[in-house]
Amino acid sequence: MDLKDRLVDLTDELTDVRPPVGLWDREVRRRRRARRDTIAVILVAVLAVAGVLTGSWRASRQVAPVSPTGKTFLPDELFTPSKWLPGTDEGGELGPLIAAYPTSRGSWWGSRPGVVGVSAATGEYRFLDLPDLADADIALSPDGRQVAYWLRGGSSAAPNDRHLDTVTGIAVYDTSTGEVRRSPVATDHGLSPNTVFFADASTLVASFGQWRGGYDDPPMEQASAADATPLVWRLDESTPVETGLHSSLDTNPAARAGRFWAGSRHSPLVDLTRVSGPTYRKLRLPYTPIGTIGSTSMGALTLDARRLAVMASQRQPDRMPNAVTVYHIPPTPKPCCEAGHVVPNSRGTWAVIGWIDDQHVAIMRNQGRYEDISESGALFSTDERTGESTQLVSMSRLGEGLNWIWALDLLGSPTGQGVEPPRPWDPRLVAGGIAGILMVSGLAVWLLRRRRG
Repeated sequence: MDLKDRLVDLTDELTDVRPPVGLWDREVRRRRRARRDTIAVILVAVLAVAGVLTGSWRASRQVAPVSPTGKTFLPDELFTPSKWLPGTDEGGELGPLIAAYPTSRGSWWGSRPGVVGVSAATGEYRFLDLPDLADADIALSPDGRQVAYWLRGGSSAAPNDRHLDTVTGIAVYDTSTGEVRRSPVATDHGLSPNTVFFADASTLVASFGQWRGGYDDPPMEQASAADATPLVWRLDESTPVETGLHSSLDTNPAARAGRFWAGSRHSPLVDLTRVSGPTYRKLRLPYTPIGTIGSTSMGALTLDARRLAVMASQRQPDRMPNAVTVYHIPPTPKPCCEAGHVVPNSRGTWAVIGWIDDQHVAIMRNQGRYEDISESGALFSTDERTGESTQLVSMSRLGEGLNWIWALDLLGSPTGQGVEPPRPWDPRLVAGGIAGILMVSGLAVWLLRRRRG
């Protein structure tokens, strides 16, 4: 049989073959189901992405201020701010602050130093965008209009790596305009910050040392800093100056109205109000004051510098329970001070913040057990004579509350309802969630098509 005959036989056999009944209809239905399943997966993915974006947007919304009247008020509650709060570059300046909170600020590559401000007029929370902010202490002026901070930058020689940042100067940020005034300090290896504080609303004091060595110097030189003369910056002048200030400044002093006390038993009362330069008055306290916790100061001076309130207990001066002791400073230059008096019912105080008026002092205290710093705490207005207290501001954790820095001149503002800040989601998790949704959706579509041929 030749090839032609074989092909004829095969053709005759195929004439009896018929396609299965309904094959076309089944294929059409299969394609419709595949298209429907694909559309369903896409719709689910779109809804999931929209849900993530909507949730992220809602979480980042700031609750409208309760009473944006422009007048300052003291919020009745302070909240722990999220590290993903927006900044002033995005949301605008806050104006005068009632308080500021140094904390870490989230970023795509980890975290960095940051400062959260709370508006004294609206209660809003926002990160302050402070250029070249170093990881060191900050200060808030008593009127809440200025924030002082240490600058990071480059040194003229090998930097000292004992500090996370190479500190190279100080800066002052205007909370209403956003203007930043810088004052760099010449340094070989970087500065070792001691403290920075406002003696009054227009006078800034900065104390620091100069690192003796950089990372390539002997360990002893890397670990030590040479004392430098503290700088006094009168903010109506362009730069700070050395005024011959010789008081030891390695803590956060009690400062008010151009005067300050550095915090030890024999620290003098320093007066910066005189044009001729600082003057010193000897103070000899009978008991050693308690050290500070967090960002709190060593005590509080009244506006007329006639009274000094400190944490010091005659019975237990070095551990809890602390009590508030008030020393009266006479107007005459005779030696000071006498025994002072312990404020009644002040047992368990964790910090003395400042004087609200001539009779009431603001203190931080637990709302629960006084020895537990993890308990909720509050800022109280306490009568120095009777010990009668009124709660002003509550906080969920006292340990965090001790890191708030207050505008001392605004502590007498009327109390209003605190505004809870937004809780923005971590943008890295949002982006990762959206990417995960898209990947799972794509995989689901591929598997559906593969299973159906």
